[in-house]
Amino acid sequence: MMRKLLLLSAGLLAALPVLAGDVYRQWILYSQTILSVTILLVIVVVGGMALRWHFKNEYRGKYTFWVYAIRNPLVRLVGAATLLVLLVNVLVPNPVSRDNHAMAEYAKYRQMSNLAEDANLKLSQQYPYILKYHFEYLSAHYQEESWATDGGEADIASGGDSPMMAYYLLARERSPYLKDVARLGMGICEFYEYSFAFAMDDFRAIGTKYLPYRNLFMGRIFQARHQIDSAEYHFRREIAIGQTGELATRALAEMIYFHEPDSIAKMQRMIDDPGLSAQVPLFLKRYKYTKSGELLHYLGAVITDWGAHIQWIGLLGALLGTVVWMLFLRRIDAMGAAPWTPILGVFVGGAVFSFLALILYDLVRWDLGFYLSEDGAIGHDFFYCVMGVGVIEELVKIIPFLLLMQFTKRVHSPISYILYASASALGFAFVENLMYFDAGHIGIMHGRVLICNVFHMFATSTIAFGMMLGRYRYGNLQWPFFFLFFGLAAIMHGFYDFWLLNETVGLLVFLTYALFIYATFQFAAYLNNGLNQGQVFRGRSLLDPRALAVFLTVGLVGILLFEYFGLSIVYGARLGNYSLIKSLGMGSFLMFFVVLNLSNIDMVQGEWIWIRLWNFGSHNSYNRAIGQRLRLLPKAKDGLLSTLLPAEGEVIARISLNGDNRFFLFQFDKALIVNEFQLEYVLLKARKDGVIPEPRQDIEATIMAFRNKEALLRPHKRKQDFMLLGSVQIM
Repeated sequence: MMRKLLLLSAGLLAALPVLAGDVYRQWILYSQTILSVTILLVIVVVGGMALRWHFKNEYRGKYTFWVYAIRNPLVRLVGAATLLVLLVNVLVPNPVSRDNHAMAEYAKYRQMSNLAEDANLKLSQQYPYILKYHFEYLSAHYQEESWATDGGEADIASGGDSPMMAYYLLARERSPYLKDVARLGMGICEFYEYSFAFAMDDFRAIGTKYLPYRNLFMGRIFQARHQIDSAEYHFRREIAIGQTGELATRALAEMIYFHEPDSIAKMQRMIDDPGLSAQVPLFLKRYKYTKSGELLHYLGAVITDWGAHIQWIGLLGALLGTVVWMLFLRRIDAMGAAPWTPILGVFVGGAVFSFLALILYDLVRWDLGFYLSEDGAIGHDFFYCVMGVGVIEELVKIIPFLLLMQFTKRVHSPISYILYASASALGFAFVENLMYFDAGHIGIMHGRVLICNVFHMFATSTIAFGMMLGRYRYGNLQWPFFFLFFGLAAIMHGFYDFWLLNETVGLLVFLTYALFIYATFQFAAYLNNGLNQGQVFRGRSLLDPRALAVFLTVGLVGILLFEYFGLSIVYGARLGNYSLIKSLGMGSFLMFFVVLNLSNIDMVQGEWIWIRLWNFGSHNSYNRAIGQRLRLLPKAKDGLLSTLLPAEGEVIARISLNGDNRFFLFQFDKALIVNEFQLEYVLLKARKDGVIPEPRQDIEATIMAFRNKEALLRPHKRKQDFMLLGSVQIM
């Protein structure tokens, strides 16, 4: 039955593209439900095959296959996701089906220039007296204004005629106002085509001298000709009209900055003007307050702007991402070395100190004159990404951790170094994400929670790992290692950003993702090292890699589904479906590495892991012995062990001894007395490679004693501290 269902599903999957037709080619006009179902069907088919194989070959329980499948958490996750997609597509209305006003706003939010051009063209034809529609239509057509800087969603090609012809025809209207509208439209077209002289002639021919947008574009032309006074005059006239105040205010403020950089007084007057202050670009406010040393005004402007971008979906998404990674850290901290209170305190510290990064950015830019080059100089920009981005961000993220070390005693175990550093990085990432998760960028939520949060934790944990290494591996080198690994973290952070920021090497952006994939390997190694160097005699501690992988999968997919739900509620099911499809591509690929690597925790007491790459080894095999109750019998009838055994006890840890990590720490229920010495712990190792000490397997193993607990906890173990007692039979 199951095999037939899977074959039928595979056949439907192959037929869907034929049945769907235009649905695949014109997703703007038709719902993406079928394509969403296609992707989900792939997951169901492959996952169903894997589940069936696992049931037949490994499952030893009493349930039938269907009960076993329903009880699987990943099956339940797929079921919940499918139900959510169906409910969204059935119940959520499409807000932009026929209304061009809504379509234009929708396209503006999502930066879909062709869709915006088509919608605003229809609006400008329907309402030719409203100049905003003409401006939005032309700016989208020529890819200018905001369209020139922001990347957007996938779009359909418009293929419309040249705008100039439409405005030539409009100029034949009898209405003097429509003739002015036609001249304005032709002037804007010529401005965007860099025909400034023809554009100026059209603007001057307009009879209505206070027509919105006229003075704005005339000011831009004068600015291009370096006639600053004339440009300022026209910008201020445009501001006085009141309909395009934001564009004109921004143009005036940027002109003052670029052409009159010493005119602090002019900027101050604009900032102090209640009618203009909100429209002055934030970077100019930061420039003015940095140059004048007004820290409180600076922070007020930054926080006000940051708060203005926060909306409920972005806030909940950022919180959800933080909760997932916080709970992941708590699951890693199997011994409870880091209580919630200091973890949350460091998280808040990371969030607060993130604003310090903005101050340092501006000091570097405006006091040192150090910023990205305009021509994409590779050497200069790489150096800037390391020193101007990597150093600054790693500094502000590590400060809360250093304050915790200085004023508390909470950082008292190896794993606490990584946990607290990661919590501080999550605080920084939380504030940074809220800056991006505004109404127009909900669709990047899953990507940032998946990639940026993990990379921030990895980079900051690199510094903390260096300090842990200096203290627990090399004695008193904690602070020298801090500076060494801080430099390493800054270089990797700069490398990560460089391929994203420098346009010259834009085609090599895949190197950023390659570094991220490496980061997932190495961050897992940091966590593994912290656990390996913990206090083994506190009691049995073991992580279940499969449970950890399931938790991460459910958490990260849950964020993806929340993003899908939020987008669908705000913009309709079409955009939600498209975003889901988009995220299921690259997002699934990267999620594979995140889940696989961060659940690859193979606890071996005392073992150090350096550079980890492609290590998908037996992390869930040898540790199966931990927690097992064993009965030890002597192998020989004579000798020391024959007088002490049989005895029972429990395997409490796996130990690395002289590079061999197949030793197990065994604790007797009742200490053995050997020459008036109480033997409470011994080391066990199966004689045959690959064999795991388990009960009722009749396994032969060697047994070793050690002088004291300190012998086992030393980073460099000494042979003279260990003594071979003989062989035993494990029952």
